[in-house]
Amino acid sequence: MSGEKIPYHLRPNKFVERALFIDALAHVNRYSPISEYLYVSFAGPYLEDFKVIHAAFGNRKMLSLEQSDWVYQRQQFNVPYGCVQCTNKTSQQFITDYTDTLDTFGNPRALIWLDYAAADKIREQLTEFEALVAKLKQLDILKITVNANPSSIDGGNDADYEAEDERWNRRLQTLRERVGDYLPNDATAEQMKHSAYPSLLLRAIHKAATNAMVGASHLVFHPLAAYVYEDTHQMLTLTGIALGRRDVEHFLEVTGLNTDEFATNNWSDIVRINVPYLSPREKFYLDGLIFRQTQKNNRSKLKKSTKLKVTLAPTAAANKDLAERYIRFYRYYPHYHRIHY
Repeated sequence: MSGEKIPYHLRPNKFVERALFIDALAHVNRYSPISEYLYVSFAGPYLEDFKVIHAAFGNRKMLSLEQSDWVYQRQQFNVPYGCVQCTNKTSQQFITDYTDTLDTFGNPRALIWLDYAAADKIREQLTEFEALVAKLKQLDILKITVNANPSSIDGGNDADYEAEDERWNRRLQTLRERVGDYLPNDATAEQMKHSAYPSLLLRAIHKAATNAMVGASHLVFHPLAAYVYEDTHQMLTLTGIALGRRDVEHFLEVTGLNTDEFATNNWSDIVRINVPYLSPREKFYLDGLIFRQTQKNNRSKLKKSTKLKVTLAPTAAANKDLAERYIRFYRYYPHYHRIHY
């Protein structure tokens, strides 16, 4: 996908998503020290997420999975810390060797990110996710990212003569053939719309997690955070944790995730991240409105009397919408600066 050609740190919505992920882990850290986890992900050539995880929690057990030999070779040059181990294997190989791999690291708790991109391999991705959830121990954390752009199902082949409902029905049939039993039985063509498709995928992920937990009656895979973001393609991420069935309420209370505005405590809530592109001056202006010209109990809502002095969009309604979207995520908005090395 084209997004792979854009550096990880230059995608503002993905940046916000990653920052929210770290924030969710910080909540979990109150209950179970994240620094003691083995962190595993598809790091890519830049290994950016390893830098972020280590900076936030100081993890010393870290494993990067990479199936492409040339990217693996590039990782050897870019590896940021000596505690990061890179391995040239697929996610499927990792899942097959999961128990042995954990043993080599002293059998710690695991924090794993399955960061998928290919839209045409969703069944394989859900199958791997299910297989890995089934291997999780209590308090292990698993995150999955999947392509949530419905046009990617058929390669974006939209015939000019095709009506929207015909296109949605065609894509639903293709998706049903592709994912099989993971697709909810009550899926409808309407859910193939761009805005609705992530929710349908989340239900498929939920079904995979439920299947995985059939043999572990004492555990439940509880969602922590579900986000949708779009810089090039629309993507869906779900982070969950294996908990004792009787421990969920206590866990949510201790971590504060039961009241966090960006947390997901069920399988239907998704936080959509869609921040505007702002100049530094526009950003600082909007920062000055927060809590002064916003409703304090609903920070992202501007007071009705507020007249914006900045033009971000061609209409007043769109202008207000962009401002409120920024204000909701202002704490996580990226700051870019030119640096001379």
